Amino acid sequence: IPTGWKIYFKENMAIFWPMSEGFRARNADYYKKISALGNVVFVSDEFETFKLIDSSRFVAAATGTVILESVVRGKNALIFGSAWYQECEGVWKIGNYEQLRIAVDRIIEGNKPSPKKIKEYASLVEELSVPDVNVYGYVTKYDSMPDKEDVIRRLAHLFIKGYETLSSMSVEDKKRT
Repeated sequence: IPTGWKIYFKENMAIFWPMSEGFRARNADYYKKISALGNVVFVSDEFETFKLIDSSRFVAAATGTVILESVVRGKNALIFGSAWYQECEGVWKIGNYEQLRIAVDRIIEGNKPSPKKIKEYASLVEELSVPDVNVYGYVTKYDSMPDKEDVIRRLAHLFIKGYETLSSMSVEDKKRT
């Protein structure tokens, strides 16, 4: 991060829910280490997320809806975890320091997510979606479905279709999507 920039840290309060795995990983030392960076400003959980996004240069998170909210609002987003939307335009998947450096450099140079590509991605997600299946892969209302085998066939068909689409793309095309 360039000298003089501030990092505004807004915690997702769901991290503290007992049902969440995160509550075991974030104790006072976690926040003390972040605070010790010197350029971090902790933001109240009541501060409007969209105002924070709109006034940012980019957004960074492990995962979460804030990543998609950011790209839809025209801001690049760095994702440090894995999520179904990590290939969306404007989402930079970060797995190491070099990827972080490249992403931040490109963002500073003026790289912005293309609204057209975001819409194309959203259309593709919609096209490849199956009713009654959520983003976590659980089939909802599965027990009440009259033809469970049909759901499995449709999922298999979509997997094959997605594989064929991706495998037929050149490496350069994959990098652009």
